Amino acid sequence: DDPIKRGDFCTICSCDESRGMIDCSERDLAIVPKTFSQPWPPTILDLTRNPRLLVIGENSFGALAQTLQLLRLPQSSQFISRGALEDISAVVEWESDQEEATEHLNDFRPLNVITDTS
Repeated sequence: DDPIKRGDFCTICSCDESRGMIDCSERDLAIVPKTFSQPWPPTILDLTRNPRLLVIGENSFGALAQTLQLLRLPQSSQFISRGALEDISAVVEWESDQEEATEHLNDFRPLNVITDTS
């Protein structure tokens, strides 16, 4: 969960202040970036088309939780920590088959949720 290792959204991804969007699609991410150091509030985060992004850990979106309105997750997400989406009030979309992703952005599929067993 080290911010230095996970990096800043706008260093790793493409940020567009005029649209309020952070575009992390097709970045070959294996982990969600940690920090957001811009003065504007992001409302859209697109993580689609990142096949190595299998696990979304607790508090992955903490830096963006208060302002996000739309969160797009990749088809590859297999495990999502229970706390990852806890403070998010955004609409969450999972991409379906990559070729159909733009046609069926609201297709949902079951995911495995990591629970605390302690």
